Amino acid sequence: MISAFGSLTLAFALVSSAISRCHGKSLGQLVEEFEDIEDERRDLLKDSLKTIEVTENQNAVRYLVRLAEAHVTLVRLRRYFQAAEKVLHAAHSLRSDYGLPDVRVTVAKSRIENDALRNLLSKLSKIYSETSDIQVWSMPYIVRGLVLPVARAFIHSEEKLLEVIVKFQSELSRATEKKSILLVN
Repeated sequence: MISAFGSLTLAFALVSSAISRCHGKSLGQLVEEFEDIEDERRDLLKDSLKTIEVTENQNAVRYLVRLAEAHVTLVRLRRYFQAAEKVLHAAHSLRSDYGLPDVRVTVAKSRIENDALRNLLSKLSKIYSETSDIQVWSMPYIVRGLVLPVARAFIHSEEKLLEVIVKFQSELSRATEKKSILLVN
């Protein structure tokens, strides 16, 4: 079991690693990389669900069904970040001659989108906690061999998602700072 300090240290290390990996990349580039992983994840999921060994193992099927739900949520997250990138790009290009109502509309839209992000991340967390209850290591060796590559693809997706979130937060704070300056002027 990891202590509270250990889990904080791990979280800090993961975020630090994500920051260094996304340095020099735009939010759009990171979202494209996240989308590229999507195809690999989907194909691995489909292929493993087609095998007889997996379909005959109830735990494997439950595990992969949960991962399929996670896949759908990850696709929604990617679409969210694609839309958010456009909003942030518009916010960065706001000029001081824009009227105050335009800024308020952009701020209100970003709040609504942040609620959507929170809901999607919460749903993803719930799905992953449900998959952790399924004992992959108790599955027969051949089934594990078919299921583990899918799990690895999801881990890779999570790493890329963390990079996207870190960059998104950075861009969001930059846009918020710019809006604050515009509101003062």
